[in-house]
Amino acid sequence: MKELDEQEKKILTELVRNPRISDNQIGKNTNIPVKTVNRKRKILEERGVVHYFTFLNHGERGTGIFTSQYMYIVKLKYGITTLRVSQKFYEIMNNKALTKHTLFSSIGEDNGHVVLVFVLESGKQEDMVEIFNAEIVPTIGNFFGAEAIVDVKSIAMRRNTKLLHNYMPGYNMEKGIIKKDWPNENLFIF
Repeated sequence: MKELDEQEKKILTELVRNPRISDNQIGKNTNIPVKTVNRKRKILEERGVVHYFTFLNHGERGTGIFTSQYMYIVKLKYGITTLRVSQKFYEIMNNKALTKHTLFSSIGEDNGHVVLVFVLESGKQEDMVEIFNAEIVPTIGNFFGAEAIVDVKSIAMRRNTKLLHNYMPGYNMEKGIIKKDWPNENLFIF
């Protein structure tokens, strides 16, 4: 882990508050020369400290396409390794059906078993079991065998409350960015 210097922390604070902010505006807000902001931002991007992407909210507060979310924790049988799953995960998640319904996914571990964690979205709660059994289970079976899944837990998700350490939709956000009056000391940067 590389320690962040004070200028990097100030730059990152501005980017967390508003990922669309210009280097010029960061310089004005922080009293860091624009060339320094530009150079340090590029270094942070190259090191993989900063990532930019667009979050499409398809839930009730967004497009309204998906009104139901479930978290599925899928435990795989012994002998299926994290390395094997990692190597196949891109192919698994590149499945168009999974892309549509998967809000979040991760690889984990539970008592020596590799687990796959999915947060799936659907237009109706009653569709979740169908999506899971018709799309997720066969896809996992295609990659790891028909008997690969040894246990599944599902949890109905009611509402996203916090994302990526700092973002609380409907609370500290307005028009896609953190509210101007939200205190910097309430942001997690380092």
